[in-house]
Amino acid sequence: MDVFDVYVTAEGVDTAGKVLGRGIAFVSASIPPRSVVTFAISIPAAHTAATFRVRVSSFRQGIGHQQAG
Repeated sequence: MDVFDVYVTAEGVDTAGKVLGRGIAFVSASIPPRSVVTFAISIPAAHTAATFRVRVSSFRQGIGHQQAG
């Protein structure tokens, strides 16, 4: 199925697991199956993070193409 209105959330985490900063980014209005879409996200305090966690925070599933209205 296609996915629509995809958002991701990324967190910068220190060595103790504490979240240092969080960013949310809109990825794409429409992504067909088996596709790859690049995105950029800004995370406050990213330079001090030991690692990052990224997850899909929102999307809708459907079939076909979404039309702008």
